[in-house]
Amino acid sequence: MRARNDLWTLFDASWTTDAGGLDKYLHAVVDTCAAAFDAGGASLFVATDDTITYRLAAKAGTELHIPEGATLFPGDGIAGAAILHKTPMLVDDPADDPELQRRGVPRRAELQSAMIVPLVTREGGCVGVLNVSRGVGHDPFTKRDLRRARTIAAHVALAVGNAMLFDKMDVAVRQAREANVRLRTVLDCLGVGMLILDPEGTVVQRNLQLCAMIGVSAAPGLSWEEALLLAPEAMKPALREVIRAALLGQGLRRQVFDGTEGRSWRLVGSPMRVGIALAVEDVTEIDRAQREAARTNRLAEIGQMTAAIAHEIRNPLTGIRSAAQMVQAVSDEGAEFGKMIEEEALKLNALCDEFLDFARPLSLHFDDLRLDEVAKHVVAHHREAFAAADVALSLETYGSSPTIQGDRRRVEQVLHNLLRNALEASSEGGAVKVRIDGNRLTVSDRGVGMDDQTSNSLFTPFFTTKASGTGLGLSNVRKIVDAHGGRIHVHSVPGEGTEFEVDFEVRLAA
Repeated sequence: MRARNDLWTLFDASWTTDAGGLDKYLHAVVDTCAAAFDAGGASLFVATDDTITYRLAAKAGTELHIPEGATLFPGDGIAGAAILHKTPMLVDDPADDPELQRRGVPRRAELQSAMIVPLVTREGGCVGVLNVSRGVGHDPFTKRDLRRARTIAAHVALAVGNAMLFDKMDVAVRQAREANVRLRTVLDCLGVGMLILDPEGTVVQRNLQLCAMIGVSAAPGLSWEEALLLAPEAMKPALREVIRAALLGQGLRRQVFDGTEGRSWRLVGSPMRVGIALAVEDVTEIDRAQREAARTNRLAEIGQMTAAIAHEIRNPLTGIRSAAQMVQAVSDEGAEFGKMIEEEALKLNALCDEFLDFARPLSLHFDDLRLDEVAKHVVAHHREAFAAADVALSLETYGSSPTIQGDRRRVEQVLHNLLRNALEASSEGGAVKVRIDGNRLTVSDRGVGMDDQTSNSLFTPFFTTKASGTGLGLSNVRKIVDAHGGRIHVHSVPGEGTEFEVDFEVRLAA
């Protein structure tokens, strides 16, 4: 009677890590079942992580000869059949069960009777199997015994299932912690400062580079405004713009130059599924290298221009000298030759102006502007000249023109030069089209066109196909576009026309 009472204490028992964990509980189960059912032995096999192999978790009694570490698979023997079909089995003689007979399970001479009960969870998975056996000379188990064993197995299945769930949760927590450690290690190894904010703009994580780079503590829990109080003043406006845009779901890049300290940073804000990421990169050395490379290239170009300009100046000087000699010889025609001298001198002056404009560094004043508004203004300025040359000029816009950051005067200069080139390449009855599509500006004509060799040389200083041209107009156009972070492409077919395409960098609104 005491043993039967001990059996029901299993319903009050559970497993905890403090009480010795699941192993201690399972040993208690088999000990109690062996005693309660007057069994010669009891064993418990529990599923491994793959639920394909079942390992021996606990055993009791002297009549079982199961080695430590034993395993079984679904379908193997009586216990494997119970696992496979998730059905409790009461077996006195395997030959009496058609399924066991089909599987060729032999009768064990030392066993009189056995109960094999799978541990099936509410979700329908089999997490283990309970075996209880009596040796020869004992009464066989009854159906009542099997019902009691099934009740015990249901309780044990719940305990084992919960234990497996906790193990999986522990593994997931450990993996998450390890992933977090790896992420922090990677972030700290980067040469880029990283700041992670939640959707409300609260600091979630930051790396050491961010703190060292811009003097920011950015402790988790602070708002981004508080976290960036110590940032350099030159950087703060761009930081605010990038973070606010990212919080609104818009990626944004900004480059900041601190003229006082002589340092440059690149800021990138990126929306994430939950929150945003801000990257701050110190690009001071990169900027210096690029400026030095640009200066070296410009010096090389100036050297080439020096030789070319000497040749260009020599031609008008010859005219000036000849005119001056004739003025001296024929005084009554001084007015006519004086005009000639003035015209040639003006050519020299215009040439020097273009040379100086190309040679000196650009001083840009960035502001918000829209290409469609700029194009309307410039096209209106050129309509009279195009009408006088009997060349049609049209403006087309597609969709809404985004806001870009640029120097309005310089962007207008780009379009002025491209329109002048298009007009000069067109004959009477021709047509020139200006098209604005997003941040793309296109000027196309139906003029004489160019071959590939000419197209590839267009932006070279002093290269020109015009009898009176200096070859600096398109060089200055290229310089202005590059200074705006844009790109310019030319597409031309001899006899069909030419198209210049300029892409400007879009400024995302904050």
